[in-house]
Amino acid sequence: MKAKIIRVLLGFLIYIIVFSSIPYMKQKNVSDRFKEKFDINKFYGKDNSSVYAQIIRDNDEARVEKIRTIENAKEKIILSNYRFLIDSTGEDFMASLIEAASRGVKIDIILDGNTLFMNLGKNNYYLALDSFPNVHIKIYNPMNPLKPWSLMGRMHDKYMIVDDKIAFVGGRNIADRFMQTKGKYTYDWDVLVYYDKRSRADAIDQLKDYFYDIYNNGHRNKDIKDAAIFANNRKNKEIIKKLENTYESDKVKNPDNYTHRDYKKSLTKVKSVNLIANPINVYSKEPEAFYQIIELMKNANESVDIHTPYFIGNDLMYSSLEEIAANVPTTLFTNSPSSGVNTVGIGDYIIHEKKLRNLGVNILENEKESSYHGKAFTIDDNISAIGSFNWDMRSAYVDTEIMLVINGEDFSREVKNEFNYYEKDASILLENGDRTNLSGKKIKKANFIKKLIAVLFVILFYPFRFLF
Repeated sequence: MKAKIIRVLLGFLIYIIVFSSIPYMKQKNVSDRFKEKFDINKFYGKDNSSVYAQIIRDNDEARVEKIRTIENAKEKIILSNYRFLIDSTGEDFMASLIEAASRGVKIDIILDGNTLFMNLGKNNYYLALDSFPNVHIKIYNPMNPLKPWSLMGRMHDKYMIVDDKIAFVGGRNIADRFMQTKGKYTYDWDVLVYYDKRSRADAIDQLKDYFYDIYNNGHRNKDIKDAAIFANNRKNKEIIKKLENTYESDKVKNPDNYTHRDYKKSLTKVKSVNLIANPINVYSKEPEAFYQIIELMKNANESVDIHTPYFIGNDLMYSSLEEIAANVPTTLFTNSPSSGVNTVGIGDYIIHEKKLRNLGVNILENEKESSYHGKAFTIDDNISAIGSFNWDMRSAYVDTEIMLVINGEDFSREVKNEFNYYEKDASILLENGDRTNLSGKKIKKANFIKKLIAVLFVILFYPFRFLF
């Protein structure tokens, strides 16, 4: 009997692995039509809008500023996130959203199916928020083990739009790990954009069009009421009351977090803001976001500085980076095997370290206390980008991803100053494989077991590396 159960479970595991992978085995090329339509000049131009921006490095500041905009929303909130957990941060967000809904603000939300899976036992919270007539929550590609082809194509975006004037785009999920600076946390980025004067087809319009292209597609989405199959509405009133108390308590303790902010005075004026995005279909994608990023970097005249948690590339990604580095000084800041927390990222980095060293790229490794989760880059002295795109094959070919590209010398200078917070303490990976730290910090080394597990994991699943 035991042997039969083991065979059934093993067969089911093989079924999941095989059928979750097949839709992504073929890595597509960007179509000639997309290349012909791509206009690099829009990223360097100046539109008729009046727009300001701020880069946010600190996790607590990111949480506070997002809750502040929810508090001061008057008409509509649009929210999209890969993972919205109901922990301390998630409850604060949910409490603010419920307060906004109570005063009549319209709220449209789409969350990746990963959220429900990671938050089993607390899915009732989403139903409680969705119970307001002016709130609608949808789930992108709900995960179903019986349909393993639904497991891989994720919506990895993280952004929020408030009153068609303010937008946040970045790499932070809504969870303690990404919006707290206590306990186990990671470093990340958000960009806050404020429009004092709008223009047609500006970044707000681009983000809204992108959001509703995903939100309104019934083939890949489900309403939260249909997707949260292990939850019900019986506790709605109890949850809403609890969150109302959470909101009132936090507002009493931290009143400054809820006050109105003069964005025009406190943010940096920029020339233009534009969206880079992947296709929104669930299965294997043309690498449109990667193509646009690379074309921008090929256009560099002075320098390119890339920040990513890890680098897991195919031949195209390696050769593209090598081509950029041959043209201008290029820096890649990423986690070391010691600071990394992604097992695949650590293992792949160790295995392909020599290949990376030979690209002509200046490789810097994170030596801060926590792991790095940021996705951003700068080009020359005027172009900056912040978003959700990791330098891996998942971001290029599997998941939805976005980056917000900002044109502005003053803002670019601020981004580079923030980059320096990490880079000044980083270790340099030399071409011969040695490491040195110019700040004099002791170089942290990953323990042997951590590296061994990571390398063995990558080797074991190497045939499925196209999903990494």
